[in-house]
Amino acid sequence: MEKSKTNSDFVGKLPRKDVFIYSLGYIPNTFLAGVFMLMYVNFFWNYLGLIDSLFIIGMIIYASINALNDPLTGHMSDKTNIDKWGSRRLIYIKWFGPLWAIFYFIMWFPWSYDNQILIFLQFVLSICIFDTFLSLVIG
Repeated sequence: MEKSKTNSDFVGKLPRKDVFIYSLGYIPNTFLAGVFMLMYVNFFWNYLGLIDSLFIIGMIIYASINALNDPLTGHMSDKTNIDKWGSRRLIYIKWFGPLWAIFYFIMWFPWSYDNQILIFLQFVLSICIFDTFLSLVIG
């Protein structure tokens, strides 16, 4: 009887060159998300003055939605019909990439400067939509 292969059987099987190139390709994703989060927090907290408690509630909502949307968008892209769309990734880049760019641009225009509820709603909606589109385009 043949022993089934586990993930540990495949560790170290990729050439170092491939691992290096993959790592280089992942750097822009990490950089983009990291810089966005720094600028986003600065924008809502320092510039618009979102109060601490609403900021924390917004981050809890974002974390909950992110915990759901990452597996769902991953599953959706894995189940994409290659015969119909031609690729698992290009269809999401083609349709959600421009929407992601437009939304990224629009979200930097405040809905309000003094109404904490509107600032909070913009904060939560913007970060959740940004992350969902990021998962679809880069995922």
